[in-house]
Formats: sequence, structure tokens, C-alpha cells
Amino acid sequence: MKLLWPALLCSIFSSCALGAVEDIKVNLQASQYDGDYLGVLRVGYDFTDQFSASIDIDTEKYLEVGASYSVIKGNWYLETYARYGFGDELSMTLENEQNLKYQTHIYDVGFLAGKAINNQVFTYLDTSIQYRNPSHNIDLPSMVDGSVAYELNQQTEWNNTLAVDYSPIDWLSLGLSYNFDFLLGDHPYENNLRDSVDVSVSLNLPYITPYARYTKGEYRVRPNQPVEDSSYTEIGFYFSF
Repeated sequence: MKLLWPALLCSIFSSCALGAVEDIKVNLQASQYDGDYLGVLRVGYDFTDQFSASIDIDTEKYLEVGASYSVIKGNWYLETYARYGFGDELSMTLENEQNLKYQTHIYDVGFLAGKAINNQVFTYLDTSIQYRNPSHNIDLPSMVDGSVAYELNQQTEWNNTLAVDYSPIDWLSLGLSYNFDFLLGDHPYENNLRDSVDVSVSLNLPYITPYARYTKGEYRVRPNQPVEDSSYTEIGFYFSF
């Protein structure tokens, strides 16, 4: 599940510009999609105005740590970041009745560039290289389903998001983003492009940000989840302290 980057980046940009950034941030996210519920706790710490670190954990036991370095140049917000995450150990029974246990380790290195067009419009491009390295308790046998075998082997992806956020009034944000990811290396799919479109609306209230987002295309609900090709509506909220 992707964060509401446009709304959050506008908040970060405004806070940094006004010099009102706290050293420690606590963010709680709760959401519902396709009948499933998900909670995410994030704790961030600002070592300086530019360098920060964070740790996330969700109710599906996916843990992620990250660090970023950001600067503001005029109307531009620039950030480089690195993240490492891993999920809970999962298992599946193979056709030969062996019990396969696996855990996916995910590494990201990326760069984000955003620009405040005016007081109401913020745009950004987020680009990153993601390396996915599943570990197994046994060697993988030959599998008929190539997509399953691909998910359980090492993967490298180039992930990109191009987005715009429009805030007609202080408490309302409307977002539109196009996500286009490229599979690097060998894969069993017809082409190496995965893409999706997000449309979102959020209410920027004190301490809480309710939101709704509609996604169409190929996406991962969370980094450790398999790719889905469908549409879904997500409803949730963020608490910020």
C-alpha cells in the first residue's frame, strides 16, 4: 500500500519552509481495502533539518527501516533515500508435498524531486531501484507457474511515480499519480512494464487525515505482497503526532 505522497510531501514542504519540523514524528495509518484491514505504525526521527530516519511496521508483520537526506532549493524539494524491509516467514505446500518456507528481503535506493508550482499545486517524480531477495528453507523445484517461481526468486525492479497534488483549500487535497515500474532481467511476463493509476482525496485536519484512494492497474498493496492486476478502493486515515 503506497503512502499518500502528494499530501504528505506538501505537508513536509510547508513544514520545512516554515521551520516547524519536530525531531520525532509518530504516524499511524489504518485502512480497509477489498474487505481486508491493515494498520501501519511509523516512527521517524530528524537528526538534522536534512537527514532523517524512520521505522515502519504493519499488522501483517512487514518491518521496514529507512533513511533519507533532503534539501529545499527555492520551490524544489529534493530527497535521496534508502530502505530495507522484510516480512514474516510464509509457507506453501508444493506439488511434491514439500513444505516451502520463505521470507522476502527488500532493498530500495531512490531519488525524489518535487516542485511547488504555487500555493495550491505540488508535483513530484519518485524513482527508485528495488532489489527483492527471497530466502528459502529448501531449493526451489521446477514450477509450472512461472509467475510463482519469479516471485520466489531474486528480482530487480525500477519503480517510478509521477504525481500531482491539488489543494483548492487548506483542508482538502486531491491527488493523481501514474506508477510505471520496469522489470529488469529475466521474467516470465509478456512485457517488462507494470503500471497503475491512483486517484485520491484527503482531508487535512489537525492530527488526523482521512483519505480515500482508487487504484487501477498492476500494483502491490504492500511491498512484500505479490503483484495484483485489478482495481480497488482504499479508505483509511493517518494520525500524526
